Amino acid sequence: MITLLQEAASAASILQLSIAPVTVISGVGLLLLSMTNRYGRVVDRTRSLIGEIKHANKDDSQRFIQQMQILFQRAKLLRTVIVACTSCIIAVVISIFCIFVTQVFGIHFEGIAIGSFLVGLLALMVSLILFLQDLSVSMKALHLEAERYLNKN
Repeated sequence: MITLLQEAASAASILQLSIAPVTVISGVGLLLLSMTNRYGRVVDRTRSLIGEIKHANKDDSQRFIQQMQILFQRAKLLRTVIVACTSCIIAVVISIFCIFVTQVFGIHFEGIAIGSFLVGLLALMVSLILFLQDLSVSMKALHLEAERYLNKN
């Protein structure tokens, strides 16, 4: 009976130690969903623009090429953001794994758990900074498109 209580307490301890990293994974997963949606829209807009370039006059073609350059810049940024977010999740999973091994088997992986959690947080910071940069670049594309209509009026 005492052994069962000790095992239950040990399992509860493992779960308590894993709550913060699992919460990070959940939040980063939602960010990753948002970022992959943005990436998909950039890819779709690029394909659409390629079709428009084929049938455009010279002036419009030049404007489309400028937009295409911005879209490629955004695609590269978003790809890096997605890689950083995914790296964050991997690092946090390693942290949870190390916590589990430490608690269950008594092998001391606390340093690796802390280090991998910090690496995950750094990857998250990088992804958020680059995400903000993507927002700035997307404003360039919006301005380029709006400028055409604003100059007509």
